[in-house]
Amino acid sequence: EWTADWDNASADVKDFISQMLTFSRKDRPSASKLLEHKWFQVMRSGKAEGAGMLRLNAGHAANMRKFRAAAKLKKVALTVIAQTVKESEIADLRATFKSMDANNDGTLTVKEMLDAFTASKESMGLNEEDFKAIISGIDTDGSGKIDYSEFLASTMSAKQYMDESNLWAAFSTFDKDNDGKISKAELAEVLKDNTWVAQMIQEVDLDGDEQISFSEFKAMMKKDAA
Repeated sequence: EWTADWDNASADVKDFISQMLTFSRKDRPSASKLLEHKWFQVMRSGKAEGAGMLRLNAGHAANMRKFRAAAKLKKVALTVIAQTVKESEIADLRATFKSMDANNDGTLTVKEMLDAFTASKESMGLNEEDFKAIISGIDTDGSGKIDYSEFLASTMSAKQYMDESNLWAAFSTFDKDNDGKISKAELAEVLKDNTWVAQMIQEVDLDGDEQISFSEFKAMMKKDAA
């Protein structure tokens, strides 16, 4: 069940998020399958003819580093927020992604990412080996490619994702019974996989009750957000 915080979200985006949150690679739709989803059609519109690649910068690099080092649950939460954040707030990131996506298939290959790095390395302040490590760290589904949601989740700034309404909507996605706590069972239900659930809870559970309160969730999201 979706809480009132999601009332303004379409059925399509809710369905897309549910599919994206399937933690098991076996059960999760492939990137190509997700590209066929109704909500994603807008992402498939062609780039402006003759448009050049928009450059990554030091801010993007810093956010990617933080994402790579983040707790597993924070990575999943950022993926949820990436699906619901206002389009106007991430218009620059969307444009950057589309300019990097050379074949317009909705995913970034390692080559496309490295091409973007080559064009941006002076402004990013990274060497190629560091950037390759970052690519590996933000490929959360292990597909060998970076899809749009992974790119957004890893490059959003704290200002974009720490909005209280964004945090509460993400928390509510996991708090299925609306009791103000995320249990192991609820997390496993949303992710459709319990492989990492105990570790996810342990990384965030500050009071040792084996559940995650909203205050603990916020503390997790705030960590290294500056």
